[in-house]
Amino acid sequence: MKNLLLPLLLAISLYSFGQSGEPEENRIYLKLYGGRALPQGEFSEKTSVYNSGFAEKGIVGGFTLGKPISKSTQVDFDLLRASYKVDEGALFNAYFQQLIVQVQKQNPNKEVKSSISTGSYINTNAFASLKLSLIENEFKLYAKPGIGISWFSVPSFNESLKIGVDEFLSNSTYETATSFMFNLSAGIEYKLNQDVFLDFNFQYLFSEFKVEGSLYAEDQNGEVYFYEETVNYDFATVNLTLGLVFYIRTNSTAK
Repeated sequence: MKNLLLPLLLAISLYSFGQSGEPEENRIYLKLYGGRALPQGEFSEKTSVYNSGFAEKGIVGGFTLGKPISKSTQVDFDLLRASYKVDEGALFNAYFQQLIVQVQKQNPNKEVKSSISTGSYINTNAFASLKLSLIENEFKLYAKPGIGISWFSVPSFNESLKIGVDEFLSNSTYETATSFMFNLSAGIEYKLNQDVFLDFNFQYLFSEFKVEGSLYAEDQNGEVYFYEETVNYDFATVNLTLGLVFYIRTNSTAK
């Protein structure tokens, strides 16, 4: 899909500048929005610690600054941030279930306890888009492909395994990764008055991240172990947002 995005952007650009008519009046565009972030693909999988993200539904918020360059075309710059909690129950089952069974078989006379705790994924994006209005009336229908930079933060993971009086502890931490982010979105704007619109938006974001991580572990004897690894994350999410759009006039003589 990434290879299809650049030709799509080019086609929209050629279409936009080929439109007839005078440019829109001098205005800038501000949108404030928020909504639900729905993880997709491997990022939302909860079956294996090796290729699953265990991400739950999250929240997203952001703003858009835009400038109309013709009646049907606008250049947008977006900044948005989303947070996704980790399904600790599913992660516990995938990570510890078989390990606990094996340990209990080897230590039938000892009590085995284990736990895992973690934080949330944070994804921040800054990107530019071409917004093409397909229908203009009381309702405005639009499509908006774009490309930008994304920052992806993986939460730390804290694990413990207690066998009788012996306890094993480990902590995994990760560096924030940066990558290109691709955006495909569509939406509907409903006119409240000449300069204020209500916006309903469907947005699909996707990228790939290489995240540098390290594992610190300590056994019951105080022996310390340290490992470093690179983890690949295929990130995809669908954002469903509701926003308010304000067209701000920059020329007092504009009608």
